[in-house]
Amino acid sequence: MDLLKKVLIDDSHVQVVAIDATDLIHQTMIQSEAWPPATIHLGQGLLAALSLLSILTKDTDGKLSLQWSSNGPFGDLYVEANPSGNVRGTILKPQAAVQNLYASMGPGNLMVRKTFKTSSNGVVSSQGDVCQDVLNYLSQSEQRQCAMNLWVDLLWNDDTPNTPVTVNAAYGYLLECLPDPDPRRRTLMTQMWEDRLKEMGTLSKWNIDPSRPTDSIIENISGRSPSKEVMTQNIRFHCSCTEERAERALALAVKETGEPQIEAENIRCEFCGKNYRVSPQNH
Repeated sequence: MDLLKKVLIDDSHVQVVAIDATDLIHQTMIQSEAWPPATIHLGQGLLAALSLLSILTKDTDGKLSLQWSSNGPFGDLYVEANPSGNVRGTILKPQAAVQNLYASMGPGNLMVRKTFKTSSNGVVSSQGDVCQDVLNYLSQSEQRQCAMNLWVDLLWNDDTPNTPVTVNAAYGYLLECLPDPDPRRRTLMTQMWEDRLKEMGTLSKWNIDPSRPTDSIIENISGRSPSKEVMTQNIRFHCSCTEERAERALALAVKETGEPQIEAENIRCEFCGKNYRVSPQNH
């Protein structure tokens, strides 16, 4: 099962969140019928939402959502996660016909919405790179000194034409240097970790044990020095769609267009792909 683990290292001056979301991102790719380039953005968005949630709140209810608004080839990207470990996401153009597997979403805005005991929104300019955009948000809106890397690795298999692409690995980490009463010490620590992670390179270059990826990521970062476990959580794809919500969506569409609907229509959930046959005349 997919897992998120948070630990303290470096004498509790640094917290690290490590995530393995391989299965849920593979499931999301299939349900959204996303092609590989869109799968990478959507997968990184899901990893980012889970990472942010783990450091931004200790509430047990509510949710965190991230929405990229972009005029690029993929359109808008939306992901949300809650403290129970549930996550879901959607991308406007999952089958965007781009030639470059790693094509950017394009410039626009990123809005982060925190809906807990108190709610707040933060908006920053985005460049269409999930990891860098989230780091910019953390720096500008949260004043937090963090490093992050998100990796979605895809495999092609021509022998299975019905499902030629699989998500081989979907890993991520978020490292934060925690507040320190000595500003100089915190600055030195931040620089040290920036240099170390830059030298290590992206997750795709790390030696990660696929049988225990979260522990392996933490060991790579900490150099096997002692760590103190703060949280371990199972994470999963979960969609909250219902037939009632589909009926409300159809009724709203009728109201906005002014076109009467006599026959029932198929409403497809943009998150999980489930189809509902509903009619606004029932309400």
